[in-house]
Amino acid sequence: SDHGKTALFVAAGRRGGPSVVKMLLDYGASASLKAGRLNNPTSALVEAANVGDAATVRLLLDHGASVTDAGFVAAAFALRAHCLECFDLLARALDKGTLSMTGLVITPPAGDSRALSTLLDRGADATIKDGEGRTLLMRASASDLVPPATIRALIARGADLTAVSPKGDRAVDFARLHGHTAIVDLVAGPHSSDNSAPTTAIAASPAGSARAAIERSLPLIQATDVTFFRKSGCISCHHNSLTAMAVALARAHGVRVDE
Repeated sequence: SDHGKTALFVAAGRRGGPSVVKMLLDYGASASLKAGRLNNPTSALVEAANVGDAATVRLLLDHGASVTDAGFVAAAFALRAHCLECFDLLARALDKGTLSMTGLVITPPAGDSRALSTLLDRGADATIKDGEGRTLLMRASASDLVPPATIRALIARGADLTAVSPKGDRAVDFARLHGHTAIVDLVAGPHSSDNSAPTTAIAASPAGSARAAIERSLPLIQATDVTFFRKSGCISCHHNSLTAMAVALARAHGVRVDE
């Protein structure tokens, strides 16, 4: 393909494709070949992890696919696909740093944190920070789906309840975005009586119709489109191209849009 993907990449990225993958490998297809995936390289192993096909992952590993090259991307994809077997096959060859980086990929804003306990059980660093200085505990606390047991596991493994991000936020501030939840109580820490005002949870206000919901949502999506471009200086498939497609589709169906 234009991105350098071979037939093996395509077959590996389809559920139920082990028989085709095996045939291609038997005929000499390279399991270690990499190709372009936007700004990140991909491989047949990454594609297999993304669809959660353990049989294909095993086949590729048996034929020399590099777990190191696939790295945290493949590990995160396996967890998102709820394929614990895929993840275990990959995790055996991943170091602590890569496992820890995977934690940042499966917590907000990129993920929902539900698989974080699996990483912690495999030795991921509970004290890692992202590029904006936010701790793993802060990111996990921002999820409305993270189990309290996962937050307890982070704290037990050394996550700092008192850590403050460069923007002045603590884990409890992220947790309060969802109102006063069990997570707030867990991460409040010794400064829970300070002057930080709790954030009021946003109350749901259902639209009266599907059309009304679309008309309400589109301006928010369009604002994100503009903000992303201003901050990044580039066009994103998710933030910009899909927004343009959504707006065009809405316009074609007579839905009011902000021109």
